[in-house]
Amino acid sequence: MGLPSRSDAIAIRQQFNIFLGGRGTGPGFKCGGVFTKMSGFFASEGFPSGYPPNRQCLWLVKAPPGNVVAITLKKLSIELSPGCRYDSVSLYDGPGLKAPLLGSYCGHSSPGTVVSTGPSLALQLISDDSDAGDGFLATFAVGPPTKLELGTCGGRLVSPRGSFITPKWPHSDYPRNLVCSWRMIAPVGKVVRLNFGKFDVSHGAACHFDHVAVYDGPSADEGTQIARACGYRPPGPFTSSGRKMLVQLVSDSSVAGFIGHGGDGFEAFYSTQPKHNAKVTATAQHEPMHKAVLQPSLAVGEDACKSNCEATGTLADNYCSSDYVIVGTVSWVRRRGPGRAIDLRDIRLFKTGSLLVRRVGEAMSSTLQTACPACPHLESGGRYIFMGKVMAGGVGAIGPTSFVWPSEGHIFSRLENLFRQQKC
Repeated sequence: MGLPSRSDAIAIRQQFNIFLGGRGTGPGFKCGGVFTKMSGFFASEGFPSGYPPNRQCLWLVKAPPGNVVAITLKKLSIELSPGCRYDSVSLYDGPGLKAPLLGSYCGHSSPGTVVSTGPSLALQLISDDSDAGDGFLATFAVGPPTKLELGTCGGRLVSPRGSFITPKWPHSDYPRNLVCSWRMIAPVGKVVRLNFGKFDVSHGAACHFDHVAVYDGPSADEGTQIARACGYRPPGPFTSSGRKMLVQLVSDSSVAGFIGHGGDGFEAFYSTQPKHNAKVTATAQHEPMHKAVLQPSLAVGEDACKSNCEATGTLADNYCSSDYVIVGTVSWVRRRGPGRAIDLRDIRLFKTGSLLVRRVGEAMSSTLQTACPACPHLESGGRYIFMGKVMAGGVGAIGPTSFVWPSEGHIFSRLENLFRQQKC
């Protein structure tokens, strides 16, 4: 969306191919910059060999009035953490950090294309003093919102009432790998009332993949998220507590979450009404993500970690009482806080709750956190069944009595039977 001309696209692709062809050094990417061209690309310092620690870099793409900006994260490799609190790539809907936040990202799963509602879009990279990824590589393009290849993707809505639809509605499924943002702004002394009409967004476990998010305010701040929806049932209605409300459509890069298509999308209707007459429904569903990695649910005494970790209860008991149940291959184990961080790849989901799951194509991965430094015993490359609770920020917790077991034939078959029977 907001694609460059064919000749510009070919030129950019040629530069990508030269750079990514393995020559080892890039074209001298700097920490931040300002771009006023109609299309181009930029990357983090040192990409793809890793970005420096303790950096705060800002890139700004500016378009002529009446145009919007689309930034596509072609490559993303940023240290993963709950709520992206350590290293992050964040996009702001305006000329700087005071503009509304459109999203913060880390790990290896790119949001795809993020589109502004106005003529500028800012991207910030923040890194801490340890653990870095390869960085990011981004393209950008500028164009009128009504002439973008995919149709209108988001916008700034200031009329007293109106409606908006997802790209390609109702003729075909919405595009893949895209973030569209609609920001509704009411006059002083009024609030926003939002209703969804038809609604068809690819359904996945806990709406981890494709979803529609509603925020009580102008920014995509987890602390103000009042809904996260997918499937066929329209959420809402919603009434903001102030003058502004944000709606985002987020689609991933796969063909679908767990259904055979991406979905038609949605149509939504909004209006403004006096604040004193409105019944506010905007209550955040989630706690903000700026909490410590170890939550009280994972805090245990030293004695609990002195003996080998052992699960209590039966397989069925643990299956029903756990927030998440997954099978995954251990990619790496690192010391983090009093416990360890465990990165899993090639995971299979049985229950997810609010577990943070990364998805690239059909491959899924996640990171768990243990309470104890030495147990449970895990081998790199080993495949295990994990069950437990989910902490704030979507991190799966592994306590001393959490169920962790090698994914062997007979126990895996029993797990599949529990999943099929759905007796919890």
